[in-house]
Amino acid sequence: MMATIGTHAINYSLYSKPSFHPQRDFTPVGLVAESPNALVINPKVQATSIQELIALAKSKPGGLNYGSSGAGTTVHLSAELFSVMTGIKMTHVPHKGAAEALASLLGGQTDLMFASLSSSIPLIKAGRLRAFAVTGAKRSPSIPELPTVAEAAGLKGYEASAWFGIVGPAGVPKGAVATLNKAALSALEDTDVRKRLFNAGVEIRTSSPEEFARYIGSEMQKWAKVVKASGARAD
Repeated sequence: MMATIGTHAINYSLYSKPSFHPQRDFTPVGLVAESPNALVINPKVQATSIQELIALAKSKPGGLNYGSSGAGTTVHLSAELFSVMTGIKMTHVPHKGAAEALASLLGGQTDLMFASLSSSIPLIKAGRLRAFAVTGAKRSPSIPELPTVAEAAGLKGYEASAWFGIVGPAGVPKGAVATLNKAALSALEDTDVRKRLFNAGVEIRTSSPEEFARYIGSEMQKWAKVVKASGARAD
């Protein structure tokens, strides 16, 4: 199964009675990729830098609206983590999917969004959205001119990337896990696979099974705090 930040980190805190445990009920095989979001605003918003955006938000608490593809998504929680770390208050406007959220941003119904790179890069390059930063731990090779949020805003430790990794059911033998991990690493060396991921704004990120297990645990703890701060619920 391809696990994601939603299924194996965020949702466990988002639902009051989750039907499975991300660590107990699965065997981690390894990370394969991650995809950061981009902090983008409607050009009509009076801010030309991320610092000006923060100052604007602080000057009118709750006055800036940010859109998302739904409550509890990485698009939503990237903004909540940003709010928590900067001490600002913005108003969340959830939508039924990324396309609807981007349409609202382009139309000026919302002011900003932490949109996926795959959907926002064409709009950034066309000048329809103003971009300030990417949410990953490092700059994205898909749009290297954009700094990270941590760089641009001076927010050490800010990172909010969607990630993808392979897991099996609980109890997979170690030998089989090692074989699957090796096969995944081999597939990610394929030129066509790498090109397809790059064009989609997705970056290859691999790990050992043990590293992936620790990462899932740390991500569960991190996003539980953000979900609690945001008050988001899925049920």
